[in-house]
Amino acid sequence: MSLIALAVVSYLTTLIIGLVDRFALAHGFFVFVAWVAYVGLPVGFVLLMVLLIVSMRRRSAAQRRGDGK
Repeated sequence: MSLIALAVVSYLTTLIIGLVDRFALAHGFFVFVAWVAYVGLPVGFVLLMVLLIVSMRRRSAAQRRGDGK
């Protein structure tokens, strides 16, 4: 979840800096911030889906064993 939150914050930062000075986005630290926004959301989504699948497999295995937790 923190990767998704970081990506959303960097996306909003990119939007705000783009409104103030759009040439600042082409140099320095803001290139990295824009990259985090671009890559962070898809990676976070994939990790969230992996977490969902692992959780579902664990629950189904526990039900087969009769744990019921």
